Amino acid sequence: MSIPPATATKADVARGVRRAVATVGLAAILLAPLSVIFTQLWNARTADLRSSEDERRGLQYLGPLSDLISTVSEQQSDVVHGRSVETLAVQQAIAALDEVDQSVGARLQTTQRWSQLRQSVLEVTARTFTDPRVAFTAYSDVVDVALAMVRRVGDTSRLILDPSIDTYYVMNATLLRIPLILVDSGRYSDLVRLATSRRSVGAGDLALIAGMRTRILAVADDLVTGLEKSFESTTSDTLGPALVRQLDDFRTAVDAVTPRASLVQDVPSAAPDPRTVERAQDDLRRVTLNLDKAALSQLDVLLRARVDTIARDQLYAVLALLAGLLVSVAVAVWLGPARRRPTGPPRRPSGRHGEHGEFAGHDEHEVAGSLGARELAGSPGMTLSARLGGSRAAR
Repeated sequence: MSIPPATATKADVARGVRRAVATVGLAAILLAPLSVIFTQLWNARTADLRSSEDERRGLQYLGPLSDLISTVSEQQSDVVHGRSVETLAVQQAIAALDEVDQSVGARLQTTQRWSQLRQSVLEVTARTFTDPRVAFTAYSDVVDVALAMVRRVGDTSRLILDPSIDTYYVMNATLLRIPLILVDSGRYSDLVRLATSRRSVGAGDLALIAGMRTRILAVADDLVTGLEKSFESTTSDTLGPALVRQLDDFRTAVDAVTPRASLVQDVPSAAPDPRTVERAQDDLRRVTLNLDKAALSQLDVLLRARVDTIARDQLYAVLALLAGLLVSVAVAVWLGPARRRPTGPPRRPSGRHGEHGEFAGHDEHEVAGSLGARELAGSPGMTLSARLGGSRAAR
């Protein structure tokens, strides 16, 4: 008798289940290390992406904030030099910073600080000062708060932690050096004006002028050196060409405000001419703002390229994971348990009227079972074929 179909189906199902379990197990073993590597890479690159996006938000904030610092510093000089405040310039600077704070202030945690600074700027620019020294002190206090806010933006945007050499030195210029140049050059001009407004210039005034002059040169030298290092280390094709001309103009303007020949004496014997210093300082403010805008633009280009690289790395990681999944499944199937093959002789072609009569297509065991023990009795040495032949003859 043949094996019942139901029994054969259950055996096939059992073998299929075992094969599937083995395949899944092998695939899991092969995929586990790849999954761990993928997860670590994905998390690391996601953190890098978040950091780069925060840095770009910081750049978005620094531009208007530098303009505000420059505007307030310029208003300070106007008051000290006896000129009226240009309220329209102040309002425009405040409006620009209002807009950017509404966009990214929550992320950079600057909204509360900006609200306080905004109120201070409006109050000091609305005041009428009769004593230029009092005006100098009042404006300086507000500008110091603005400088502290610049450092706050650098911290919350992670710009201060940038890991690349080229972007770090450009950040150093825009975040730490340029705001100081804008403020200190204005204060230098104001100190010269205040000193020469007296009948005689005191030694204390000359010491303040000399100290501010030295500070401007130190900050300018650090800025120039840093940008030159960024040019040498960068792979960008646009960073150097975009900043070289502005950097040369900046050097020339700094030398005009604080000639290096005057550093031979620690404290000058006389104050510089206030009108000459004022004109040179106006030119320095202009070229410094141009350098700031160009540097911020190039820094954003570098950060955008970094974001694109991170996104590409994440795409490659996903593709690598999918490829590893396919390879793991293929290897698991190849190494999995082979399908069990029948051990008996191959069956003959079945047919009701085959070439051997009614038993054609059946194997010897099936024929023996159908004839019964009595018909197959005979000599022990007879083969099954001989017995079958004898039985047919008897019929």
